Amino acid sequence: METMSAIQTYTPSSSLQLSTALLGIESALERAALANVALAGEGFTDAEKEAMTTIEELKLINGMDLAAVLLRGKLLRRIEERSMWSYHPARYGTLQEMAQDQGISVSNLSNIRDLNFVIFPWMTEHGLSVPEKWEQIGMSNFRELIPVLKSIITGEASGSASVRQSVENILTDTAATLQSAVREGEGDVTDEEVRDAAIEDLLTAGELMRNRDLRARIRPERTPSVNMDSYLSRDGTRFLLAEVTEDQWTMIQRRLGAHIDSITIDVPDNPRIRQSAILTRPLVRKLNSLISG
Repeated sequence: METMSAIQTYTPSSSLQLSTALLGIESALERAALANVALAGEGFTDAEKEAMTTIEELKLINGMDLAAVLLRGKLLRRIEERSMWSYHPARYGTLQEMAQDQGISVSNLSNIRDLNFVIFPWMTEHGLSVPEKWEQIGMSNFRELIPVLKSIITGEASGSASVRQSVENILTDTAATLQSAVREGEGDVTDEEVRDAAIEDLLTAGELMRNRDLRARIRPERTPSVNMDSYLSRDGTRFLLAEVTEDQWTMIQRRLGAHIDSITIDVPDNPRIRQSAILTRPLVRKLNSLISG
């Protein structure tokens, strides 16, 4: 068995200049961790201080995750505003296609946009520190919260049935709780007060609850299994066909993750344009050729 001391250190980037800069962050993290541990006071043994410092470094690395989310959001905003994917030499057809070619999945792209363009601005407007909340909640719990938070903040109905039901339940429960705290004759609570309280409660839950428990609270109902047909087979190749809901598609992306490359095609209303858009996909053309050939 390989010992911890024998584990090889890898460079974080193929770019030597960037790799050197990123490795330099390690010493900065250690200094920041030492400063934070010093604030805890005296009375700890050397071994305890070492453990506290190392684990504090692990916690502070969350800030690097946030930095990546923020920088990607900044770049995506610039790309979207000028439709840069369309005049890139690769001539990407959509923003999603461009992002996937850079190693960003469709679900991750959606999360980055929602955090930067919806959730972080709301937090800032309401006096909440984004870095502090990110450290307290963590990336995994934020991912669970994103669809519900986005829907409550924007007031837009989600394409996911379970998210819509969750938002309705949360807002109904929050309104009842707030109203019960209002003294008789003082009027009703406003929709804005309900929304703000619901969002703050969700962020607090993200801080306090484990990921599995948080997911169960937000979406208590189990997503139905996917009914998938695999009825075409030729030369050792199978064509898998399935009609899925937004919730089932989210489940597929979570379970398969990096094992699938997907591109979403928004189907136009015009029949002629719709046929053209769909038949431009290589797999659809292959399946169509197999059926009609």
